[in-house]
Amino acid sequence: MIWRSGEQVLVQRGESFFLLGPDGAVAGRFEPRTYSDEDELWLTLHRVQGDRLLERTVIQRYGGEDRLHEEKVVVNALRAVDDEETRRFADAALEADAAAQLAAQHEKDRIAEARVEAIDGALGVLGLGPDAARAQRALCARVRRWND
Repeated sequence: MIWRSGEQVLVQRGESFFLLGPDGAVAGRFEPRTYSDEDELWLTLHRVQGDRLLERTVIQRYGGEDRLHEEKVVVNALRAVDDEETRRFADAALEADAAAQLAAQHEKDRIAEARVEAIDGALGVLGLGPDAARAQRALCARVRRWND
């Protein structure tokens, strides 16, 4: 589905929504999120209702009923559109964004690998047995992921 709000275009892909500026850049991402706190699960979902994109956060407790924590309007004045030009614009913008996201992830991975390689002996075979090898792999993974 595609909507317009002024000069911006809102596109739904699965459960996610992307707000595109007139230049084709992604101006907003509205993706499902979850967060767990003790025995509560916080769910944030988005949906179009009428002419608005709503963000709704619900708290689910184990064995209990869902409780609405917050509901807010994140985009107003939507009108559905279904023309070829807008579809092409949205597809091109999302493809360019996906390519940029992939390139950013590759760069992040390259930097993470360089952090590990900068540690003397981090990738060498220690010859101290399987437990040490497993610990070495775990530490390298931690350095890659957390710069720790």
